[in-house]
Amino acid sequence: MIVDREHDSHRAIKSVGRCEVFQSFVYLGSLIDNSGT
Repeated sequence: MIVDREHDSHRAIKSVGRCEVFQSFVYLGSLIDNSGT
């Protein structure tokens, strides 16, 4: 049971990290678009 819970938390951390990376890419993209115009 404990192992399953740890596995789930690891998966959640991975997905959260991926989401943060995606958001940072979108943020950088918007910054580049704003500076380009």
